[in-house]
Amino acid sequence: MLFGLYFRYLLPDLPNPEHQHDGAGAQGVGGLAAEHQALLLLREPQAFQPYIRPRFFPLRVLLLLGVMAITCCFTSCLLFLVPVIVGRTIIHNLTGYSNVHELYTVGAGLYVCWMSVKMGLLSLHWFHLGLNHLKEAFVNSLYLTLRLLVICIPIVFVIPMLMGTYFQLVVITPLRLSYHQTALVFLWQDWAMGVLHMKIACGAVMMGPEWWMRQAFDQIYQDGIRNLRTRFILSQLVIPVILFLSSLLAFPYLIARAYIFITSAPLEDSVIVLRYCFPSSLIILLVVCFLRWQLNKIQGLAENIRNEKYLVGTRLVNYERNEMSPSSSEAAISS
Repeated sequence: MLFGLYFRYLLPDLPNPEHQHDGAGAQGVGGLAAEHQALLLLREPQAFQPYIRPRFFPLRVLLLLGVMAITCCFTSCLLFLVPVIVGRTIIHNLTGYSNVHELYTVGAGLYVCWMSVKMGLLSLHWFHLGLNHLKEAFVNSLYLTLRLLVICIPIVFVIPMLMGTYFQLVVITPLRLSYHQTALVFLWQDWAMGVLHMKIACGAVMMGPEWWMRQAFDQIYQDGIRNLRTRFILSQLVIPVILFLSSLLAFPYLIARAYIFITSAPLEDSVIVLRYCFPSSLIILLVVCFLRWQLNKIQGLAENIRNEKYLVGTRLVNYERNEMSPSSSEAAISS
């Protein structure tokens, strides 16, 4: 009986056709449950919309599916074939090799296609803005490109070359070569190694403490590309780094050559001195920096101890009492 009441609540009985003209009887057939069910199923009254089957409905469905299949095939061919063809053409014209991994061809083709679409959309946008705006944008872009070239040439080529060469002289050459062997210099390999070391150094600077190089990085990041200040970057970042790396390369070699000239060392000793002068100078520099850092820490600790022991407000109290002369102490006692 409970199940019957439950189903009757969800699906109320149909009205009796014999009492259709009786208003009170029609309202009492479903009861309160039917009214609640109607409110739950239908919040707002909707008009009846009859379904009209269009003409040639199966043919239209088949035509829609065929057009969808053609569109998918065309899109797949466009996305898979065009970037590969463009990438193969570019790499073959630049390098002369035809047997290249497809990952490089797809990457180069996608990048070129994306740049072409982006330049087309940007050109269309500039065309709608007018010729004067296009001329102004071209002049600003040319000026920005010149500034970027002035900044990127030392950052991309000079600094990585110096870092890679110094790493070659400090680590690789002393470890891999004996005293009777001659080191061969490959500038492109040194440059690639320098790029890697420069990226590591930039990450270490951004994660390290607050100092002048990190402040310069933060200022460049806040300025952005549009507001790039060439003079600030060259004077505050590029030139100091180049001078420091050049000093690391020049001073040890100069000192080693002066030592060889003064002592008139033989050839074997000269080779050893020239080969190990760079790692020796780096070790000495690191030791000096460590000792200076420890000295600053000790001075700061002594300052904190003195302030905690003798500082009251902004004046030192009883700090120089041991330096008072006996005469002054006797005068103080007699008074």
